[in-house]
Amino acid sequence: MQERKQCYHHDICNQVNVAKLLCDLEAQLGSYYEGHGKHFHEIRRRSKLQTSHMQANREMDKTHIDYIVPPGNDKKKKEYANFITHERILRGIQIEISDNFEDWRSALCMSVAMENYVTFLEHVKHWNEQGLETVS
Repeated sequence: MQERKQCYHHDICNQVNVAKLLCDLEAQLGSYYEGHGKHFHEIRRRSKLQTSHMQANREMDKTHIDYIVPPGNDKKKKEYANFITHERILRGIQIEISDNFEDWRSALCMSVAMENYVTFLEHVKHWNEQGLETVS
């Protein structure tokens, strides 16, 4: 087994100061978390939307954000439209009525990204409350 050499020219996987990370996250999210943070717990509890990019069958799973509606299958198209409508209503996403699933998926992707930011912020707050000074 070969031993890893340390590079003295660049920081590699250096430790991050929790307080600084928390400050940066709170500045980026602003009052968004204060107004909507608790709402995301309810969304996570009630949502059936799958978002893992590691899911092997994600393009065939009608509950996954990357689902591809089979061409010419009106039944699957309607099922997916109903599912996406439920997920966007759950999140309070307003979208014009259309058959463009890419618009719906894009709006959901943005909402899911914000949910992930909020979740990360909560983890960092928890680390800070526990007295962790750095994380790697």
